[in-house]
Amino acid sequence: FSLFCPLLFGPILGDPYQEITNILRTIKEYRDYFDPESPNWREYIATLFQIFGFSTKNEETVLMELHLMGSNDNLRAIAWNICPGDDPDNMWSSTAFEKKVFPYMAESFNTQWIVVTNGLYLKIIRFKGNKKVRVFFWQDFDAIVHQEQLDTFYQIYKVFSLIKSESNQ
Repeated sequence: FSLFCPLLFGPILGDPYQEITNILRTIKEYRDYFDPESPNWREYIATLFQIFGFSTKNEETVLMELHLMGSNDNLRAIAWNICPGDDPDNMWSSTAFEKKVFPYMAESFNTQWIVVTNGLYLKIIRFKGNKKVRVFFWQDFDAIVHQEQLDTFYQIYKVFSLIKSESNQ
């Protein structure tokens, strides 16, 4: 495991290896408990965000607000929870969603980040105004968790850390 991730943000020496390992293992334990076909699958997704350090709001709907832990006033991202049976390639590569719906959502909620997940796949899109700036996509998020792929998980961890640290202003 390298503490250098040049593709995302450069060297990150302040994040301890053990903390990242513990977060990944905690997510894996929750994932082993929840089944995508169960009616409480959205609870797993909410728990996933909480493990990453977000408090969640509106957990029963397709849209979930992600706030800094302990603050309902500090919105950082909007998560769109699609159903596990939906085809992410169809939904996530849709030009209409990324050009029209997601920018509108980001603007409506006054955030720069949209997270799209079904708990098995993970896509994070960053906006500035109504323009898409960057897309992070892990088609195999569930495999990353099950196989404890620490290097790839570190990239996900860093993106969520960036979301938590940035101001939406």
